[in-house]
Amino acid sequence: MSSKNVYFIKTITNLHVGSGDTTYGVIDNMVQRDCVTNYPIINSSSLKGALRAFFECTGSKDDVVKIFGKDSNTNLENDALGGKGKMAFFDAKILFRPVRSNKRPYVLVTCPQALSDFFEYLEISGIKEDEKEGLKQLKQLTKNYKKVEDEKFENISSIKLQEIDLQSHSINIFNDILKGEELKIYITTNEEFKNLELPVIARNQLENGESKNLWYEEVVPRKSIFYFMTNCEDTELDKKFEGAINEKLVQIGGNATIGYGFCNIDIIKSNEGNNE
Repeated sequence: MSSKNVYFIKTITNLHVGSGDTTYGVIDNMVQRDCVTNYPIINSSSLKGALRAFFECTGSKDDVVKIFGKDSNTNLENDALGGKGKMAFFDAKILFRPVRSNKRPYVLVTCPQALSDFFEYLEISGIKEDEKEGLKQLKQLTKNYKKVEDEKFENISSIKLQEIDLQSHSINIFNDILKGEELKIYITTNEEFKNLELPVIARNQLENGESKNLWYEEVVPRKSIFYFMTNCEDTELDKKFEGAINEKLVQIGGNATIGYGFCNIDIIKSNEGNNE
């Protein structure tokens, strides 16, 4: 019997999961992007590697191998636990990203395509009936764009931005991940969302106070929210994974020693878990 779950990832610090591509522009190190939408993404292999590193520090060797499979860097040919892991990890896709406002520090912005991809994961994993009505309403709201009055936003036109009060529309699925935040989201067009620029940070290698290597790297800003899905062949093992990872601080991507990539992970509680 398999079990599917969807988890949120909330970035506490700036995130850099590098694409590894050669670039000829100003930015030397780009983040990973979805090959279809070009939105920032955390590829499943990068996500799985980060979660494995977390489990190797917190869990038993048996559970690590059962969940993630053999470590290719270790000789485990004679290990009775060998073989592939029992859990499949899907790409972590972006759902919300912060945008500065002239009236508050930032607002969380998304778009119809990002929401549609999120709904697809939820449908696959199974969600409670009482949440479906709220999500249907949210889908309907994304079809209209109304100007947000008397507020200006960085790199985005307020003419193409719609404010949605989640509480007034009884849309509760984001309550846990937005804890401490304003329960409002802003929806813009797919094109505007794709064209939102990511911060670029200059990095420098110094030797005796002299610059030896200056480079520029792209980051996904803190307060961004991603989501990912898992599919586990063993429901008991899935419960162990959830218990170990839920509401924990996990480091994802590069530059951990300078504080990049620290994220909170939360299971979507309205998820029923689609067991097959």
